[in-house]
Amino acid sequence: MLYGFRIEDWISKSLSEKIESYEKLNDITNRADFYRLFEKDKIDLIFSYHDYNNFTEIAQVLDAINLLVKLNKVSKIIFISSYNVYEPVYGIPFKEDSPKVPKNSTGINALTIENILIYLHEKYNVETYILRLFSLYGPYMDNYTLISNLFKSYIRNEVIEIGDLKKVRDFLFIDDLVNIIKQVYEKENTKNLYIYNVGTNIPTSIKDLIAKINKLTHRKPQIIFNPEKIRDEYDHDYVVADNKKLLQDFSDIHITHLEKGLELTYLWELGREKNV
Repeated sequence: MLYGFRIEDWISKSLSEKIESYEKLNDITNRADFYRLFEKDKIDLIFSYHDYNNFTEIAQVLDAINLLVKLNKVSKIIFISSYNVYEPVYGIPFKEDSPKVPKNSTGINALTIENILIYLHEKYNVETYILRLFSLYGPYMDNYTLISNLFKSYIRNEVIEIGDLKKVRDFLFIDDLVNIIKQVYEKENTKNLYIYNVGTNIPTSIKDLIAKINKLTHRKPQIIFNPEKIRDEYDHDYVVADNKKLLQDFSDIHITHLEKGLELTYLWELGREKNV
């Protein structure tokens, strides 16, 4: 059984749809959930860098995992990390061994968790996967994501405010992430440590993204530059994954073309908007 916690709701919904043995916990630090896991012979865990208010919460989560691993209850750990662990650099895709110099709280949280999981792997030989996620999008996505906000503005005929059209991102469709997690979960246990960039290795500027959405929706809304939309610590100029290692180890992974993923997401957003 794959038990998940500290995962964004929209990602968890997609995991539930495609992985039958996935079950979302309230949280591993919840006493009832922890004791339920404690009573199992062997479990697999998946969690992310999401939803930590402070370092104390990180410590509580990792203390719970540490105890379960120490008691030999955990077969496999899958951690959804973030590209924010990397030192920002322009024009070069991030490799797994690129310098890790996080510039924001997301990156600091993710790297802190990564380092402790690496320690637990080395000490207890528990199989561990660290998946450094790039710019995810797709159905069920929360309102704060770029593509979700863009589609809402298109559907409602609103003016679009953008901080910088030149920013470059690596957009990964949610189904591709779920399929990767499914393969990782089902892979034979080797008690090794694996670190992968989970992205497409395809750079897309915000300007090009908007052009693709214009073509898809047959609309061309007014776009206004708003410097308040720029968050210096998060808005890296260039964020693209070197995913060669992932594709080498999982040769049958399918990467959805951005145009197709946008079409599927737009249709879902249209349906959601009608039900609001």
